[in-house]
Amino acid sequence: MKLPRSLAFVTVTLPLLSACNDRALSGGEGEGEGAVEELDFETQEAIPCAGTWERDCETAAGRAGLEFCVIIDDEERWLECVEDSQCMPGESWADECSSSTCVVEASGRLRLRDWFNPDCNTPLVLRFDEAPLTFTPASAASFDINATGECLSTDWPTLPWLARDVDGDGEIDSGRELFGSGTRLRSGARASDGFAALAELDSDGDGKITPADPAFAELVLWSDG
Repeated sequence: MKLPRSLAFVTVTLPLLSACNDRALSGGEGEGEGAVEELDFETQEAIPCAGTWERDCETAAGRAGLEFCVIIDDEERWLECVEDSQCMPGESWADECSSSTCVVEASGRLRLRDWFNPDCNTPLVLRFDEAPLTFTPASAASFDINATGECLSTDWPTLPWLARDVDGDGEIDSGRELFGSGTRLRSGARASDGFAALAELDSDGDGKITPADPAFAELVLWSDG
């Protein structure tokens, strides 16, 4: 976005308080965090089942799918046949602010488990003229600022966030729709900061976000108040 002198981006670091700890980790299916048992492929080496990591299969609904071989409690085990999987066994990445690791849920499905350093929250806000950046204290309201599916209670900036309604549902409902370290990049990694997240929208590579970039019209200013 090409900025006039009176407008500037400000990177915000937000203090967080845990909230909604009993929320399901996998899309609100009603299972609390304590009900999910996981195997971390990053810390336990998987062993192939008869030399095969994956194979074609038929789901319970009679559709074509895949099933994966993993090691759980030192035993080789084929997971549930699924049409698609959120991740692959052994898949992981990490940086100083966050990481994602493929784990097995008690249901036998694979999913990405995200870890996020609370000191790395960096959503961009916009400052007009010389408006000061201040925060209102955390309240009962909560927001999934980390885009991990977990509600957190945050101090709210008085300046508006730069946002984009990624899923088109008319709401800004998590940090993935802000520009910060909660943003998932095309590579699957999380952005190191809001400027890295914004840079992915620079389709013509001119170092600016302008009306020439298709996503420019999708940018909004958002403030919860």
